[in-house]
Amino acid sequence: MRCSSCRTAFERGYWSLNERRNHSSSRTKLVCKACRAKGFHAHDIRTYRCQTCAGTFGSQKFKKTDLSNYKSRKVSRLVCLACKTKIRCSSCWTQFEAGYWSAYERRNHCKSRLKVVCKACRAKGLHPRDTQTYTCQTCTGKFGSLKFDKTLLWNYKRNIETTLRCLECISVDGVHVVSPDCRPSCSCDKQGVGEF
Repeated sequence: MRCSSCRTAFERGYWSLNERRNHSSSRTKLVCKACRAKGFHAHDIRTYRCQTCAGTFGSQKFKKTDLSNYKSRKVSRLVCLACKTKIRCSSCWTQFEAGYWSAYERRNHCKSRLKVVCKACRAKGLHPRDTQTYTCQTCTGKFGSLKFDKTLLWNYKRNIETTLRCLECISVDGVHVVSPDCRPSCSCDKQGVGEF
């Protein structure tokens, strides 16, 4: 006997007596456990796509009112329950429970639709104002703007600089980059060290 949703064949013993009886009398369809976990059920095996995560699910993964509004064309956007309750990182698109984010981040994201960045992405140098990654030409690592010197990154974005190196690669070479943020006691300008 096959699952009506994924069309996978299962032995007769996989299905309960009730499921087999209802299916044989053509009242319901057979739905396996894997498909049930995706939101499909015996009375509705249609597939719906979430517009936020692009996942395909059964009807039970959506709010009933949202689904009926979508079917009657009152709304064109259908969002699954997981996307409604969880908040995605604006950089890596990983979903996190609301408790993962601080109250400040949740409030700004929900009310002002500002971007939020998870801890793993923050460790890579990304932040809510700039979620773009840049490639270091020395170590070929992809990092956010906080892992690069501000002046070098600004010059690189405007095609003034052709090479972009992360702060770690610069520190390994022992080269100090002349920056407008240097303290007055900094001797980098006087010694001519680090300009490239």
